[in-house]
Amino acid sequence: MKRPFTKKQLDLLDKMDLPFDPSGDLSDEEELQIEESVSDYFALHGLAGNGDQTNQTGELCADVITILAQ
Repeated sequence: MKRPFTKKQLDLLDKMDLPFDPSGDLSDEEELQIEESVSDYFALHGLAGNGDQTNQTGELCADVITILAQ
């Protein structure tokens, strides 16, 4: 299924070196791989302060997960 990711979200996904084009028609396996990669990226780069707030990267990660859940 093709997902309506924004340019900023696709730029974020490009940083994750996925072995496929996330802007194309995605299989269930590819969507799962995106979800896992985004979750890992969020844990490393998406938190601010003492880890109790999200930063802009964290918000983008959350938006990608929301799109995949629809």
